[in-house]
Amino acid sequence: MDFNEAWYRILDFARTHKSVKTLVRKTENEIVGVSESEIRAVSSVRRRGRLSKERVLRKEEFEIAWNMLFSKGSVSSRDISPVLMGRRLIILALMARALGLEWKTRPVTVFIGSEGHQA
Repeated sequence: MDFNEAWYRILDFARTHKSVKTLVRKTENEIVGVSESEIRAVSSVRRRGRLSKERVLRKEEFEIAWNMLFSKGSVSSRDISPVLMGRRLIILALMARALGLEWKTRPVTVFIGSEGHQA
């Protein structure tokens, strides 16, 4: 599967699910918008008594994680930390759940093969 096919599967998942939970803490993220170039989500976690701000997850950000995943067979939150800070866990959760990828914790890591939990 190439990135464009994966992206359309991720978009389809986002359009057909009201929310997605992160892989470790199971934090619910409501999907509030989907377009051809981005997915918008809001975390259920309150910060300083307020709802979290809307996060815009751009196609290009998923492609960064995808390229890392396919260059070495896995991608962890530590691998993409500097690039996608604040969005990395929801991006990995969407990739794992939409594409049926395996994953593990400490650090959150998504795999191509069978090395972790099934999403």
